Amino acid sequence: MREYHSIIENTLTNGTLEENRTKEYTLSTFGYNYQVDLSQGYPLLTTKKMDTFRWDSMLHELEWYLSGRHHIRELTEKTGIWDAWSDENNNLPSAYGRFWRRYPVPEDASQLPGEAWITEDSRWTNYETPVDVEFAFSPDENNVLERATERLEGLGNGLDDTTMYFDKPTEHITDDYRKVNIPMTLVETDSDRVAETVKEIERNVNPYRVETGESYLTYDQLKFNVDALKGENPHRGPESRRLIVQAWHPSNAQVSTLPPCHYTFLFNVQGGKLNLHLTQRSADIALGVPFNIAAYSLILKLVAQETGFEVGSFSHTLADAHIYCGHGVRSEWYQENLAELQRRVSEVNDREDYRAVRDWIVSTAPSDPEENADNHNYGYDHVPGLLEQLSREPKSRSNLRIDDGTTIENATYDDFKLENYESYDGIGFSVAE
Repeated sequence: MREYHSIIENTLTNGTLEENRTKEYTLSTFGYNYQVDLSQGYPLLTTKKMDTFRWDSMLHELEWYLSGRHHIRELTEKTGIWDAWSDENNNLPSAYGRFWRRYPVPEDASQLPGEAWITEDSRWTNYETPVDVEFAFSPDENNVLERATERLEGLGNGLDDTTMYFDKPTEHITDDYRKVNIPMTLVETDSDRVAETVKEIERNVNPYRVETGESYLTYDQLKFNVDALKGENPHRGPESRRLIVQAWHPSNAQVSTLPPCHYTFLFNVQGGKLNLHLTQRSADIALGVPFNIAAYSLILKLVAQETGFEVGSFSHTLADAHIYCGHGVRSEWYQENLAELQRRVSEVNDREDYRAVRDWIVSTAPSDPEENADNHNYGYDHVPGLLEQLSREPKSRSNLRIDDGTTIENATYDDFKLENYESYDGIGFSVAE
């Protein structure tokens, strides 16, 4: 995709070498914006292989976003892309979907005089209630964690108006019992349903003990916007310029292990076409941006199909667009050779010249034990691998087919089909943490 190549070219040509929270320097630029017309096909990158396990990871991650889960316990079984930033209970302090679908509404006591907030009367707010369920088994019983969880999950299938988010269960042994504790969150549209659901738990799953905490309000940003696009929202319609989804909570972000990089997006309708604009504070060009393009283009197509609009453009603003430059002495080499690198890149006349610049770096810079350029594995220095991509002519765009009836509420991995995708070989990069 030529738009992606332009991001690389701009950063290599105009970037400055910057320190950051990781061990590597980055070659960085500020405030880059581009636009992709999705009517021309699905923009999954072709100058490195992005189907197979990469495509699978992106779909599983997107399904996790749409679910609103605050943990990665199911996600980590499908892909490990978030494992490094979760806590010991697999909770993620800044889970994107948790804020998309369950953004906290301040309690009355926290609201300043004169402020206005969405209320519990809205159909886009939910009551969330922490519930602690404990089961007791005899000391000689086995697989008690799985059995206790299955009881609650089976109950959830019969409660149409209730969503259950399970936290990590724990087991402890006393003289008389093997006890399993399952903390969970009940999500209800009606506060009266909380007590009814707790009674259902007590009646049907035979717990040893059930304790309920204080309920609080959350707001489903994504559903609010989709309903507006459908014309089913009395507050906003498809003409609105306020159809925004926010993953950034300021006080959460300051203590998170990794606050959202692609932190806000909006829908906009013009000329009967639905467009999506993504704003990203931090953009890892080699690893993150190809996934961001694919994921948000898919969201745009999904929502357009659900709401009846033609698909328009995906627009993307990168505040800090950067390329990682390797560990230690490899990173320091770029301090001494940045001007020469940028001179060589600026003098490129055809694609093959980019490979020559790549070969100069691989042969001249201090070796990286993670690098095997012959097999297109480039370790923590992403510059040579991106130069390799620039040397490849992008192939035609693929097609994305979404099963009829798929919505933000029911979308699963199996609803999305990638068709007519052709690419070059894969290129490997290591993740800076």
